[in-house]
Amino acid sequence: MEKNIITLTTNTYTRAFMLKGRLEAEGIECFLSNVNLIQPNVSYGVKVRIFEDNLPRALKILKKTEKEHGSESIDSKKDIYKTNKILVAVDFSDYSLNACIYSLHLAAKLKAKIRLVHAFFNPMIDAMTFPDAFTYQSNMAEVYQELEKKAKAEMKIFIKKLKKYADEYNLGEISITKSLVAGRPYDEITEMTKKYKPGVIILGTRGQGKKPDEMIGSVTSKILESSSVDIPILVVPEDARIEKIDHVNILYATNLDDSDYEAIRKLMAVVSNLDVSFYCVHFSTGESSGKWNEAYMKEIKDYFAKTYRQYKIECSIIESEDVVAGMNNFIRKKNIDIISITHKKRTLLYRIFNPGFAKKLLFRTEKPVLIFHS
Repeated sequence: MEKNIITLTTNTYTRAFMLKGRLEAEGIECFLSNVNLIQPNVSYGVKVRIFEDNLPRALKILKKTEKEHGSESIDSKKDIYKTNKILVAVDFSDYSLNACIYSLHLAAKLKAKIRLVHAFFNPMIDAMTFPDAFTYQSNMAEVYQELEKKAKAEMKIFIKKLKKYADEYNLGEISITKSLVAGRPYDEITEMTKKYKPGVIILGTRGQGKKPDEMIGSVTSKILESSSVDIPILVVPEDARIEKIDHVNILYATNLDDSDYEAIRKLMAVVSNLDVSFYCVHFSTGESSGKWNEAYMKEIKDYFAKTYRQYKIECSIIESEDVVAGMNNFIRKKNIDIISITHKKRTLLYRIFNPGFAKKLLFRTEKPVLIFHS
């Protein structure tokens, strides 16, 4: 008869490795999972797994270990991941301005710097695709200079609006710098991300009522699917509104898999200086195992209790035939301010035939969505 393997506890790598040694010394076979093989010493959410029939003895050893060494707790303010720089992609539209307003409030609370990046059209890129492109090159310099001049003028007006807003809402002195680059927006934003190394990227989207592709925007969509952008992305819908950020209700929609722990770690670092109420919810269609979901949610709840005890946190499972509709009902009920999800990058064929949940959610919500890649 095949033995069942269960998770005894979830901890940091150091504590999990120590407990593994204690268990094996007592003749209890033990396995570790969710270990960061590249940097094990900074791996969080490591699972200590055992055979189910060893549970009574293992629990005694676990309690003895905690009594001797205390419960492991991680101070999120000392996390290796920090949010002291914010990158905002702008095109000077109203929804771009709305995204910047969110960045101002966030920067004021996190004491972060803001870098605005705007990519304007580079006529040389398209001209070079024609065999007789040399016939256009005589006035290309003039066209380029005119486009650059226009972008500089619009950026100056844009920054003036932001500073006026910051003054009106008493947000204090916020460092705002700019980057004007000629090229395709996606390419330039990706390149700037590598150079500037922000803690979070903020993008704007158009409001509901538009076509899905138009609402999300080709640039935002490409960045969400990019394999080279591995930084949290806050996507702000045009209709989202913010007046203050004194207290934030955050919904983290869990996948109930090992990617949750890394996403939670990054999320807590982003909000470390905010007054936050945190809701960890799994929205189930009822197709998966209820008992398994409950067991995994308990593991996440225990992880929160040990690691982030300074926050108010609620964990729950909600069944709904339409996940997005169920999520929107929960958002209204709990007055959620920001939605946070983990977005799995898929192959090109998968993306073509199975539109991502992140895109569906962005099209059907008016709340900002904070997205972590896995």
